[in-house]
Amino acid sequence: DGVQTVCSFRSRVAGGAAAALDVAKRTELFVSATSLGGVESLICHPAGMTHAAMAPDARRRAGIADGLLRVSVGIEDASDLLADFEAALERVSTSIGAKESAAALA
Repeated sequence: DGVQTVCSFRSRVAGGAAAALDVAKRTELFVSATSLGGVESLICHPAGMTHAAMAPDARRRAGIADGLLRVSVGIEDASDLLADFEAALERVSTSIGAKESAAALA
């Protein structure tokens, strides 16, 4: 109890940078932030936030993929945070599927 950590992961949702940023925006418990240092859980999309000024090739060479999300886990219940991520990923997947279906009909 009371343990906090920072972790990064690459989103496997189709859509690259736009989809990763969408996941970050669609979480409800995580606060979107560029500074990962509070007691609340925070989420950051480095390619679109902290490293947006870098050229895409330079970001990739630095290990900052377009789909990378960085998370600082705070004091919220772990099961609530996992449920929040799952819901955000589902909303993004559903949104991407709807866009693909609309494009196929166009």
